[in-house]
Amino acid sequence: MRYIFSLITFVFLAFASFHKKNSARDFVQENIDSTIRPGDDFFQFANGGWLKKHPIPPDQMSWGVSTIVQNQIAERVRTLVEEAANQNAARGTIPQKIGDFWRAGMDTNYVNQQGLKPLKQQFNEIRAIKLRSEIIEKVAKIQTNGYNNFLFAEWAAPADNGKMEFVIHEGGLKLPNAAYYLTNNPQFKKSQDALKHFIFLTLRRLGQDSVTAKKNTNDVYALEASIAKGFGDYDGRLMSVSELQQLTPHINWLRYFKTYGFKQLDSIQVDDPAFFKNVDTLLQSTPVEVWKNYLLYWSVSSVAPLLDNQTFMDQFKVIMSFTGQTQPPARWRMILAFENTILAEPITHLMVQEYFSPEQKKRYTTMVEDFRDAFQQRLENVSWMQNSTKQKAIQKIRKMKFRIGYPDKWDDLTDVEIDSHSLYENMMRGGYHRTREWIAEVGKPVNKDEWKMRPTMMEASYANEQNALTLEPASFIIPNVNSNEVDDAFMYGYTFAGHEMAHGFDADGMQYDADGNRNNWWTKEDEAEYNSRLSKLINHYNQYIAIDSLHVNGELTKRENMADLTGLLIGLDALKKTKQYQQHETIGGFTAMQRYFLGFAFRQCYAVRRERMPTWLMSNLHSPDRIRVNAAVVNIPEFYDAFNVKPGDKMFVPKDSRVSIF
Repeated sequence: MRYIFSLITFVFLAFASFHKKNSARDFVQENIDSTIRPGDDFFQFANGGWLKKHPIPPDQMSWGVSTIVQNQIAERVRTLVEEAANQNAARGTIPQKIGDFWRAGMDTNYVNQQGLKPLKQQFNEIRAIKLRSEIIEKVAKIQTNGYNNFLFAEWAAPADNGKMEFVIHEGGLKLPNAAYYLTNNPQFKKSQDALKHFIFLTLRRLGQDSVTAKKNTNDVYALEASIAKGFGDYDGRLMSVSELQQLTPHINWLRYFKTYGFKQLDSIQVDDPAFFKNVDTLLQSTPVEVWKNYLLYWSVSSVAPLLDNQTFMDQFKVIMSFTGQTQPPARWRMILAFENTILAEPITHLMVQEYFSPEQKKRYTTMVEDFRDAFQQRLENVSWMQNSTKQKAIQKIRKMKFRIGYPDKWDDLTDVEIDSHSLYENMMRGGYHRTREWIAEVGKPVNKDEWKMRPTMMEASYANEQNALTLEPASFIIPNVNSNEVDDAFMYGYTFAGHEMAHGFDADGMQYDADGNRNNWWTKEDEAEYNSRLSKLINHYNQYIAIDSLHVNGELTKRENMADLTGLLIGLDALKKTKQYQQHETIGGFTAMQRYFLGFAFRQCYAVRRERMPTWLMSNLHSPDRIRVNAAVVNIPEFYDAFNVKPGDKMFVPKDSRVSIF
């Protein structure tokens, strides 16, 4: 998409008195909504111009800077994938796998001709179930192909002992969360009806007459709603297999784990044990035939995008009911997303060779090191922290690993067979490979060097057990702007570097030491003071209304809110040491300080449909983006000075009400 320069002249507001080094327009000016005072709604001021020119497309539930970046990357990756598809490469090579996966996915004639045939064997196995004990065993077999969340969600995660632990989590719901089944407001009722209709259509396609399908639909939906009733507050704990067996006596866990692929499993991290107790009860109280119909419909629903267009569109109407989308994404985008799931490393290896230069990696690595130094200095100056805690905090930031751009080692997926015929089979083989990978990790020491993210995603992360920060190439991309055109001040605000560093000291990160081991290194007094300050931050965000009468959940979002605030302060300290700031440079009429805050706001430039917002507020660990921006900057004194925010402005917060962690 070509960047279109606005013809509207930028109007200086509260900061009109600042000296202007040059009047040439730049990409930052094009984002501004000059009808809004920065002290009334900074998010809208910084991003309103961009959002006006980029409305949410009908096939999307949300839209923003990050989606534009992902689209730019998708176009680049599509070019690489199509080139591979045209190579006629030797079987087993990376180009062959990449190209054949693409050809299989884009062959809609074959996919539509196949209909539900790829699931025939699975249907027959489900229909052959006679005993209740076979239900869970069948779930395990299906899960091994990467169907995760079929009834349970499972993965490997670091445990307190420094080893990888098997995690089993609540699952089995097609709607976004349990509230959709248990609350009868109009929007949730709309989604309930859409799901029931999809179940009905699926059972009809599986050969049931309309009367039988209607009755079975009601029974299956009632079962899924009963599963939802078991969802509750997180109460995870490590349990032995015998303890789990005692909790759920009607589930043969030894057989389940053996079917899944485990030769031996001593303990399991069980998230929300009450959920599994509820499933155990339902296995006894619900007729086997109802469970079989539930598994049949889930078999179709879980892979609907891999099947014929009718199946996909039937399911997509359910998605539309809670996202507000009016049409599905283009097929090539979906196939690219699937391919990125299975062949992520080979694809991204090609991409970074083309689009992420060593010079870029060097620039951003230097920038992140500047952030490290700034964070250390901030920690040294924290007045409320005792010296023993402070020294361990400094040690942690000094030992933090930085992964910028891409890993040095790549998984070439040698053992994954990919052909040009069946998208479904390619996904199943890839899913099986991924499942075998994490099963092999269970019981082994945490791999401190493993790169857990895909470089094609606009993402950043911090891993507690590795004390490592990861920034992907896409996290440095600004839509339609060459990297060498981006000044340091804007990039310092735009990057997630400070945010991810701060996660090492959030409510979870503070429980891990410099070596990534779970270890409480805080004095009781410092921990109490930290929690007191965090409580103020929680209350601060609780005040914000996202939509209608729905407030932000400050407790749910506390870790991300803390990282936003602390990350802003880290970047701000690093900014003050740059030449751009120290020489009082202005670009496009903005000072370095202003461009820093505008960069932060643009990073969060994102719009979400109203239909999606209730789900966001109930389940997303991040505050809505407008609030992420506005609620963070009002706690920073430099923001008030940069934009001349005064008492009487809508965003003004008195000094004694502002929140500070570090």
